[in-house]
Amino acid sequence: MRCSSLSRLTHLLVLVGLTLIGCASPPDLASEKSVVSSTETDQANFKTEAAKDSESAEAVADAVTTPNAPRVRTQLIKTAALALEVEAVDTAIEALTEMLERQRGDVLSLNYEQPDADKVAEFVSLQVRVPQENLESTLKKFSTLGTVTRQTITAEDVSDQLVDLGARLRNLRQAEESVLKILDRTGSISEVLAVQQELQRIRQEIEQIDARRNDLQNRVAYSLIDIELDAIAPIVGTRTPLGEQFEQTWQVATRSLQDFTVVMLRLLLWLLIWSPYWGAVFVGVFLARKWRKKQKQPTNPD
Repeated sequence: MRCSSLSRLTHLLVLVGLTLIGCASPPDLASEKSVVSSTETDQANFKTEAAKDSESAEAVADAVTTPNAPRVRTQLIKTAALALEVEAVDTAIEALTEMLERQRGDVLSLNYEQPDADKVAEFVSLQVRVPQENLESTLKKFSTLGTVTRQTITAEDVSDQLVDLGARLRNLRQAEESVLKILDRTGSISEVLAVQQELQRIRQEIEQIDARRNDLQNRVAYSLIDIELDAIAPIVGTRTPLGEQFEQTWQVATRSLQDFTVVMLRLLLWLLIWSPYWGAVFVGVFLARKWRKKQKQPTNPD
């Protein structure tokens, strides 16, 4: 009886253990499945985000390469030269000045060469400036004043220079603010002087760079035009009447006679003032020659 009861107890314990093991195994499998599913979900989310990032990167690249995308305007310094042959220089200058006022331009210099012979054409050179957006239209208007013999337009790109100057100005202004903060915290005189010297150097550099940038911006905003005007018809010199020519000759001859008379009178006055010295020299020369003659005469023996 005892053996049978022990065997039954043993079988019961084995069954209980198997039951516990069987109950414990399903939760472990479920947890493993949940971990695997969460990992797969994370990977899927990562792939989705990566796909979105790649799509956004491609969109940015397309926007950059698209011709319609906004770009920074190129900063150009434009200059032009124009040579014209006109019938009358004075009339051309007046018309050119009126056109220039309508184009909001200014005359910077004007040089007129006066003819110096009987048949020499008039020549005028001038330099004007106009807003850059009006350069081409101004040249077209000026071309209507006569025959164009030469026309040139040149451009210089200063975009990189302006960007560089702007970056340097920002850095220098930040350095100026930092130096000012240091100056507020500085105590000793030597440190204050050193900081002030550094601040002065930074401000001087800021003024130089700012002036250079303003000059470039002004040259970009306004274009210079060098203009040459040549008269087609030469200027015929007017002949002087015969009576006026004789009168001019008489005046020149009379003036020359007066000048010669004044020169001779001045010479006589100089000779008169120096006459005592000339007389002394003359007497000395006369006595010297007389003494030489006396020495050359032979002496008679007694």
